Amino acid sequence: MQNLNREIAIRTVLERRYVLRLHGTVMGFGPFRALVSPWMSNETLNSYLNRRFATLTMTDRLLILRQISEGLKYLHDNCIVHGDLTSNNILVATDGTACLADSGISNIMVESNPAFSYHAGAVCRAAPELVIIPEGQIVQCAIQSSDIYSLGCITLQVRLLFVLTQWDHLRLEYLKVKQ
Repeated sequence: MQNLNREIAIRTVLERRYVLRLHGTVMGFGPFRALVSPWMSNETLNSYLNRRFATLTMTDRLLILRQISEGLKYLHDNCIVHGDLTSNNILVATDGTACLADSGISNIMVESNPAFSYHAGAVCRAAPELVIIPEGQIVQCAIQSSDIYSLGCITLQVRLLFVLTQWDHLRLEYLKVKQ
């Protein structure tokens, strides 16, 4: 819990346009504290792309990627690893500005309680060293290069509306067998 308190204290002082600001926490919405951040009306990047992909120009898409990259650089420059960078953890404002959300909290949760781990959607975009664990070794926490791997997956999605998963080859094999 001490690590989580430290992380929340750090996140409340971060100020960057492309990193969602954390105002603080509140109790009363279940057994855990809830994080309080500004409302982002366009929801997640994933839903934004699904809804608007046909109308987004390449310039629009590259601007989104630049904003995500600048937000990630800001976090890394401040020694913060996002650790769960997916299109569901990037929120889009009314003006189309992309903001990184949930940065750093996932690593604290994994460190403090081994029962917490990556959820199924994030595993597909997680760096291989985070999900492929040789027998006898412990689970690694995300590092900056893990975030860069995830950024590459997001780049494919933003540019092509293609969601990269580690299991795509299995899906293709299934389709071949089914035919």
